[in-house]
Amino acid sequence: MTPRDVALAVLAALIWGATFPISALALMETPPIFFTFLRFAAAAAFVLVVPRPAVPWRRLLLVGLLLGAGQYGLMFLSMTRGISAGLASLLVHTQAFFTILIAMVVFAEPLRSRQVFAIGLAVIGLALLVVQRAEAGEALGIVLILLAALCGACGNGVLKSLGKVDMLGVAVWMSLAVPLPMLALSLVLEAEGTPAELFRTIS
Repeated sequence: MTPRDVALAVLAALIWGATFPISALALMETPPIFFTFLRFAAAAAFVLVVPRPAVPWRRLLLVGLLLGAGQYGLMFLSMTRGISAGLASLLVHTQAFFTILIAMVVFAEPLRSRQVFAIGLAVIGLALLVVQRAEAGEALGIVLILLAALCGACGNGVLKSLGKVDMLGVAVWMSLAVPLPMLALSLVLEAEGTPAELFRTIS
């Protein structure tokens, strides 16, 4: 990797990490499913200026439902069920281990000894976290964030199957799959009285 590549990777990590405490603040006012709707409605607006990638609609919708509705919806929900922003940012990255396992099964990628060792450490660490959080009454939050990670890993598998495509275009256009189902689900589960109550939570 060149110094520029390293700098961009670090910058991406900083931006990604900063979203968690900001999301935690937003979730103090806005319900998690509705917040997922807002996030992807904003992202989907960029279809007006970003060309659609050369990816079939079916794949775009599948990626959107897995990486958008599944990963973010469950992650935001976990953050309202006792999972802190820092712990959420850590546990959602267990998708890396799920991704390795999916790559082994679907793409027949070999599993190296270092990966076996890393997965073993991760399983031990997760077990300790689950026990600790379960004792604190936060087991549901742990389950939700791990399901979010699994959705992310499945989405990564679909992304890998796309080959070399415009990932900015994929990120924008997959967002179209998320807002309507999230809004419908939020209206059923989170609206207290009328849909207007949800929109009043936006500060």
